[in-house]
Amino acid sequence: MPQLHGAAVSSCSSGYMITTATDSYAVGDAIHVVVRGISSDTTFRGILLFAKDSNNTIVGSWTTNDLFVRNVSCGGVIHNSQVDKNSVEAVFHVPPNLVGNIEIQATIAKTESIIFINCYKVTLTSRVVNELVTTISPLTSEPLNTTATILPSSTTTSNPPPDNHISVNVSWTFDSENVTRAHMAITNLMSAEWAAIALTQRDDMGEAHVFICRRLANDTVDVNRYINPSGHAHPVLAGSEQGGTFTAEQQIFENGVVYCQFTLSNFTTSLRKEVDGIRKLSQSTRYHPMFAIGQLDSSNELKQHAGNARTVQSRFVQLSRAETIEFNVTRLKKKSILVQAHGSILVFTWILIVSTGILFARYFKNSWSNNLICDKAVWYTVHLTLMSASAILTVLGFMFIFVYNKGGWVKEKEEFAHAIVGVIVVGLAFFQPFIALFRCEPSSPYRFFFNYLHAFVGFVAFILSITAIVLATIYFTSIFLDNTAWIIMIVWACWVIAIFIAFEYVQRKVDSSKSSSLDKTQSSDTSDSMTKESGMPSFPLLINRNDEQLTNFRQQRLKNILLGLHALIAIGISVTLVVLIFQTD
Repeated sequence: MPQLHGAAVSSCSSGYMITTATDSYAVGDAIHVVVRGISSDTTFRGILLFAKDSNNTIVGSWTTNDLFVRNVSCGGVIHNSQVDKNSVEAVFHVPPNLVGNIEIQATIAKTESIIFINCYKVTLTSRVVNELVTTISPLTSEPLNTTATILPSSTTTSNPPPDNHISVNVSWTFDSENVTRAHMAITNLMSAEWAAIALTQRDDMGEAHVFICRRLANDTVDVNRYINPSGHAHPVLAGSEQGGTFTAEQQIFENGVVYCQFTLSNFTTSLRKEVDGIRKLSQSTRYHPMFAIGQLDSSNELKQHAGNARTVQSRFVQLSRAETIEFNVTRLKKKSILVQAHGSILVFTWILIVSTGILFARYFKNSWSNNLICDKAVWYTVHLTLMSASAILTVLGFMFIFVYNKGGWVKEKEEFAHAIVGVIVVGLAFFQPFIALFRCEPSSPYRFFFNYLHAFVGFVAFILSITAIVLATIYFTSIFLDNTAWIIMIVWACWVIAIFIAFEYVQRKVDSSKSSSLDKTQSSDTSDSMTKESGMPSFPLLINRNDEQLTNFRQQRLKNILLGLHALIAIGISVTLVVLIFQTD
């Protein structure tokens, strides 16, 4: 076996443990072995893993897909590089004709000068029993009450354990040839997901060099280099012009862990410090490490990460020295039906119902004047019905999210802006019917004040509703998985402006036509009176009332067409947003 030179044996530490997938064996078994630190902050630099029989003879053989270790010909596993690591994995193959107990032992080098020998071991009995994992204390040789994750003993590809926790371990070394060799190990990354480490000089996602490891839908793995120029929502592919040459090496998925390995080399000095709006990557520059987790679409393209699936560490790292960085995140749960109901109700309410109700009150007061609904003008009945329904639905939608958050506020981050604007909209929508209900009589000299107040509150609530929905599409990335909803809301805002301009134009044409008709009527009446006084015969009115009626008919028809077009677009946008709200992750 390899010998340890230049280092003194240290007293055993309780910071490490060795676990196996079983505490017993049968001839021919393949037994999964894990050596790791007790916590994510506990690392080691060197490892020697081997098995002995009752005669203290090295037995069996080993296989491993762990990038941090390799096999040795005399029967064992040793570290592949001196990078700090938190855990290593290997599979021990029980040889034939073996009797008695097997002791699997790990010698751990925390650093070049701190070595733990004969401290970490586990004993396998020769009975075929699949019970609990036994972890031997490095101090007492008694079983510890430590929970270990039992991994499959087979070396075949398998899915990660069914939980929501994703762990990313990134480490790299720097050699004498100025080459940075990086290893990424991602535990529990599901099919069609990606994990990334970014190097940034800021504490946000702007202006970063990004390295993304993808597990595709067919369980193949790839790794690539990107940049995230300031203002870009998605990273874009990068090349050597952004600093250094990126070379992808080993990319595999084994035993529930995704491994991506790459190198960065050939860094050159250049007078040009920026390319494509981002400072070039440098091995001598200090960076904040940032991690993100996200999904892939059906074309294996990156979807934007969720809001809680990104974090930046305050520490600094450099590519010119060995580093080990870890990141843990809890995968987002399935969308709550309460959240989906909240979003769907308010989208339909404020995009379709409220906008249509406003158009009726503003531009259809003189339409269908010969028709009544419940002895009220058509526009009034429609407006009252739509706005009453919108007030009820708004309060209902608010109650859904109120119950979901258990009566509390969302955290005071970006999402808090949506909550504040939303509460204002709910308050205005709740009091708006009461403002209309307690207006003065039409003959009152103060009636105009209530009319203007009612209109002002309604328009403010409508504008704020658009703002609230836009904020939701931007910041609630667990609901809206990409920028599609945000783009749709921009289209909706532009349409609202366009439809009001169109209606205002038609309404002014109608008012102008009525004013012209009134002037001509008054002029004709004056002329007719003068004719009678002079005793001259009177002539028919010069105003062609048929032409006037035809003009009014055309203008009313144009209003109806605009209203129908608006309803179709509002329905289409509402349905599309609701589909996005209910889409699966």
